[in-house]
This record gives sequence, C-alpha cells and structure tokens, in this order.
Amino acid sequence: MPKYYVSCLDLEQVVTASDPVEACAIVAEKMGIITAGISWGVSEQGFNWHTDDEVVDDILIIRWLEEKYGNNGTN
Repeated sequence: MPKYYVSCLDLEQVVTASDPVEACAIVAEKMGIITAGISWGVSEQGFNWHTDDEVVDDILIIRWLEEKYGNNGTN
C-alpha cells in the first residue's frame, strides 16, 4: 500500500492506505476529528504542494467512515 502525506488545516500526518480517501479517513479517525466543508490535501511526495497532489472533499471521508461503521456508527 502507498504512503500518503495528509494535511488539513494545521494537521499533518503520514499514513499507509489503499487510496487518498482512505488515507484521510484513517487520519480523521486517528485524530478524532470530522470536518464540514473543508477539503483535505493528499500527496505521495510530501507535505509541500505538488501538481499531482489530490484534494479530498470531507463528504467523501464521512461516506467512507459510514461504510466502515454503518450509518449509526456501530458495525
């Protein structure tokens, strides 16, 4: 699995995940945060911005977590 550099607001974490959305969800879960209306930056190269970095909308992160835990959070 690739290593991703995930950043959101003043948060920066490095995680291993299968894709950028999962990387963001792992960080959100690990840090105990959920954002609303904020995009997360994801890179395979480092925390500085690169032209091929991805921007993940937080609604995708929430959907990933809902699929993992179910809509009521108890899977």
